[in-house]
Amino acid sequence: MADLTPTELGFPAPMPSQVGSLPPGDGKWNIPHFATFAAVANWASKSYRWSFDEALKDSRENAMAMRRDPIIMSALRDRQTPTCQLDWTIEPLNESNPGEMEAATKIKNIIKRTPNLQQLKRSLLEALFYGKYGAQFVYEWDYSSGEKELIIRNWKPVNGDKIVFKFDDTPGILVNNAFYHGSKEATDRGMAHFLTPDEQECFICHEFEPEDADFYENILAGSVHGVGFRGRLYWFWWLRNNLTTILMDFLQKVGSGITIFFFEAGNDTSKQEVKDAAEAQIGNNVFLFPRNRDGQSAYSGPGIQRIEVSMQGAEVFLQLFNIINGILRGYIMGETLTTDTAATGLGSGVAEAHESTAERRTKYDAVDLDETLQHLVNVLYRWNCPGVRPGRFHHAVDKPNVAEFMQAADFAYNMNIALDEDDTREKLGLPKPEEGHSVLSKVAPMQPAAVGAIPQGVPMASPEVPQDQQQADQSQVVQGQPVQ
Repeated sequence: MADLTPTELGFPAPMPSQVGSLPPGDGKWNIPHFATFAAVANWASKSYRWSFDEALKDSRENAMAMRRDPIIMSALRDRQTPTCQLDWTIEPLNESNPGEMEAATKIKNIIKRTPNLQQLKRSLLEALFYGKYGAQFVYEWDYSSGEKELIIRNWKPVNGDKIVFKFDDTPGILVNNAFYHGSKEATDRGMAHFLTPDEQECFICHEFEPEDADFYENILAGSVHGVGFRGRLYWFWWLRNNLTTILMDFLQKVGSGITIFFFEAGNDTSKQEVKDAAEAQIGNNVFLFPRNRDGQSAYSGPGIQRIEVSMQGAEVFLQLFNIINGILRGYIMGETLTTDTAATGLGSGVAEAHESTAERRTKYDAVDLDETLQHLVNVLYRWNCPGVRPGRFHHAVDKPNVAEFMQAADFAYNMNIALDEDDTREKLGLPKPEEGHSVLSKVAPMQPAAVGAIPQGVPMASPEVPQDQQQADQSQVVQGQPVQ
């Protein structure tokens, strides 16, 4: 027992030390990421290997072929589109601060002027496939608003496979050694230019689901900067492609049946004549067989026999093909009923469950994209609103269901529950009427003749209000003068 530590004996661990103003851990990594593998690759360039997912690790050609797969690409577009079309805003950290509110509005208007903003978001969401994807910007000063503003003049996407990261997380982009004359360093895939701090203000990189690789998989260490569907689905895609090859080979050889040409055994002239006839046939499902001529049977000597082949084997391959396609699409989408049709059963609630899954999936992607676009927001704040805390880029992922809200609001109104008009208008997406504009309202305007009319009848006393107070409240304005 003497060799046990105090914590192994059950004593509490010592409290961490506090040294001056240093943050916990002195503000550094406990263990650098590259040092957590059995071997370190690319020590000379200190950059992660380019084979950061299973597809690139196995075959670069197959990795490129996956990008052209219509099943994968259609599912990817169906997943990206809802996030690209979400409304968004810049939320100030302190909404009661007029300066932060004004700055948030200014930055939002600048971002809205970005060329092809929707395609910018779609490009960044290509990280869902590659694991990471980037964009570089060209800024310029603009004076059209009457003041000097930094705006985005143009942008270009950067393919995720061109992006390289150093061990210290400095991003770089692969470049052509002959035509790029800036600073560059050798990597395991070619020359790369690693961005300076100033250049990083003109570049953003979206990373999808960063993941630490296994201790013995040092060539996948780059997955710490994102793993996309390409890497996760590669071996299923590879299996489907091999099944497709087998199926097409089967259909080509025996799909339309087998034709057998018989020639007379031992007769070279007969063999050559039958061979010439066989080669004139279309396809390669033709076979030559020798057959003796006995002169008695109809199935002797030269002849042709047609054999029809059962397609049950092909149907099995086709079913496997469709099952794997469904798995590939379902993995990317998380569900299928929002884009495909299928029987769900009366009152099963399956469609509602799929819709809920789609909403959560969109929110998942939107929150990740918010974090990436925040880098762009910070740069625009630094140049356009110096000294103001940057607001947060936020997609409207929690927008209420208008139909459900209207039903709840109608119920509350009928129960005499007070509703905030501004909040209700915001949730319904209805702006306030502007002064001088025509309005639609259920409340009819008061007729001029009724304005000066004196109510008829005897007022009813309210049990909650004193009689003398009710009499005082009954004074009416007639032709601009109160009735005494």
